[in-house]
Amino acid sequence: MMVKLTSFLFSLESLRWEFLWDFLNHQEGPRVRDRLSHGEVSLPGFPKEITDQLLAFSVVLLLRFVDEDVASVFKEKAAVKSLVRLAEGYSARFHPLARLKKQVLSCERSLRVWPLLPLPEEAARETAGLEGNSETNACNSLILRLTSDLYHHLPENHCVFTGLDNLPIDKCPRLLPELCSIRVPTLFCPRAVLEVLAVLQNIGRRCAQVSRQVAASWEQRHQQWVEKRLRSRQRRNYLCMSSSVKLLSPTLYLILLLIALELVNIHMVHGKNAHEYQQYLKFLKSLLQYTENLAAHTSPEKNKWVETVRLTHTALQKMRAFGEKEQMLMHLAKKPAGEAAP
Repeated sequence: MMVKLTSFLFSLESLRWEFLWDFLNHQEGPRVRDRLSHGEVSLPGFPKEITDQLLAFSVVLLLRFVDEDVASVFKEKAAVKSLVRLAEGYSARFHPLARLKKQVLSCERSLRVWPLLPLPEEAARETAGLEGNSETNACNSLILRLTSDLYHHLPENHCVFTGLDNLPIDKCPRLLPELCSIRVPTLFCPRAVLEVLAVLQNIGRRCAQVSRQVAASWEQRHQQWVEKRLRSRQRRNYLCMSSSVKLLSPTLYLILLLIALELVNIHMVHGKNAHEYQQYLKFLKSLLQYTENLAAHTSPEKNKWVETVRLTHTALQKMRAFGEKEQMLMHLAKKPAGEAAP
């Protein structure tokens, strides 16, 4: 019996496995097995949408094991063709990697709102006088350099990734969606991969929090400015926020691009020895610390916009220093096989 079961499991293609793990196992998914076995849901109350998808998957699975003559008859039916096509194109939705891709794209969409945020003409003139200090200029130079470095690690077989050398990172609307559309194996991920994904998820979560907070604070302060309800300190704080946002926008795009590129190359983590792996985790956690500090400083309670420039400068310097060591996963993907050995 065990031999037959093992043979059956190995006969399933990876896409079928992804579906089963999505619906039966992943914590973010329906967890059908656990919910039924633990009595968390009754059969009469079982969600119809999940039932429909499980039945559709079962039909496709049966066709994999019935006689070829019978299967060919059913596969000619339009409804069955549609089910087979959907099954063959299935990709994981609840694996941490899939959830992180969704998180990156959601954050990118929220960042697109920033250029549309209203700024009174008078405030725009006063903000211009706050721009151009040495630390902000240093940050902008680092962003340009880091962006250029990351562009060199974009996949070479996608035409959308060509001709980007001089294009600012926040002017590439299709860049992140294209990267997140690249299929990455999710089955049987080892602990190292899951650890890296967990840190990247936390970084992405903080980026999304910052994006929401900036939009909410901006709209509130804009309304108060228009209604002339801002005190002098609040007025200056609004101007500092307006100036800082011009720096934070490309910085967050840069971090999202880094996350997306590391996701594409996530399995290159196997090419690191123990010391390199710990150094890599240390770098990611320093980036997480930056996003956590950024979320705290941009919160409605603190509103410390001047400090965000200093935080950003330090974080960008760390990104440059680690990038020069060529120890990110995207760097390992570019190295000859002999150089990436553990």
